[in-house]
Amino acid sequence: MTRNTPLNILITGASSDIGFCIVKSLLEKQCNVVGQYHSNPKQLSHINNSNLHLIKANLSEFNEAEMLVNCFYCFLVIDGKSRSFNRFVYDIGWRVGASLNMTK
Repeated sequence: MTRNTPLNILITGASSDIGFCIVKSLLEKQCNVVGQYHSNPKQLSHINNSNLHLIKANLSEFNEAEMLVNCFYCFLVIDGKSRSFNRFVYDIGWRVGASLNMTK
C-alpha cells in the first residue's frame, strides 16, 4: 500500500474463515483493523499485531450493534488524533430463519 497514513477498517464477521483471511491480508498491508466477532475469536486471538483491535458483539441485538459502532468511533480518536473511517467490510452470514432483533 502506497499511503502515508494507514487505512482504518471495520470488519464484521472477522472470525469466519473469509473474515480471518481479510484481516490477515489487511494487517500485512499495515492497515488498522477493528475486527468484530460474535462469540469466539477463534484464530484471531493468536494474531499478535498492535494494528488489530477485537470487539465481541452479537449484531442481531440492537444494543450490541450500537456498542460496536461506538467502539469503532472511539478507536478513530485514540491518542487525541482524529483518524478517518476508510472502509467497512461486511462479512456476516445469516442463518436461514434467524431473527434480527433491532428494536431498542
